[in-house]
Amino acid sequence: MAGEDKLRIGLAVMEARPGDVRHNAAIVEHLCDEAAEAGAMLICFPEAALTSYSGPKARELALYPEEVAAILLPLADRYGLTIFCGFIEAGESGGKPFVSQAVALPGASEIGLYRKSHLGTLEQEWFEAGNEIGLFDIGTMIGVGGSAGPTVGIQLCIETHLPEIALAQSLRGAALILAPFASPLSAQRRRELWLRYLPARAYDNGLYVASCNLCGGRFGGGALIIDPKGQAVVEDFSGRQALLCADIDLSLVKDLRQQKSTKDPAMGDRWYPSLRRPELY
Repeated sequence: MAGEDKLRIGLAVMEARPGDVRHNAAIVEHLCDEAAEAGAMLICFPEAALTSYSGPKARELALYPEEVAAILLPLADRYGLTIFCGFIEAGESGGKPFVSQAVALPGASEIGLYRKSHLGTLEQEWFEAGNEIGLFDIGTMIGVGGSAGPTVGIQLCIETHLPEIALAQSLRGAALILAPFASPLSAQRRRELWLRYLPARAYDNGLYVASCNLCGGRFGGGALIIDPKGQAVVEDFSGRQALLCADIDLSLVKDLRQQKSTKDPAMGDRWYPSLRRPELY
């Protein structure tokens, strides 16, 4: 990674065996090793990567945050990585589990947590929804992007279909949205759908969007990074386990936020949220 505004990120595509946490953790460790070797400072794993994803079996698959911390924090320290990793989280006081994404930073004593706040129709039967959108200010912790960033937003799977979430994250300073999936669609079908709407999330909100999916069994795999202009930077839709690494340039996001709109009348580079009139909505 070169330059204070460049951040090399890794997106993991992996198969997670239901209930086999040891096996899944070994894959996470292997991909963390690959990411560190490639010079990444951040790696994102798919939704429910440590436990696999199943609504009907959610309670038996669920882990407590302390168990996840014991797996991820040593890896963050060993490889110098900020790790975003999905798991099914045991519910509070015997309640429904959460679909959660853990965040482990080097030197941290505990993990951060995002609990999926917008659930699909079937998910509502099996899971409890979180009550906050996912935002993590990791910039000062990993020394990239200066004191103002990057702030990283999290959206899990179906949440990416709700434009208000991306707008809220952009307004609160997100430079990158990580979107882990556990989708049963084939890799090519997943590519078609992601390219149908994720570029709009990136372009309209002036930020990067990076997605990755479980693979193996009923899950189709796939990984994709889209830049603030809505263009695909790098992708992998082989449907197999993979690590996709790329540099993202946070100065592109900064320039959009600072300029708000350019002198170019041709609807060029601008941060569209600055044009909002929320009193009308």
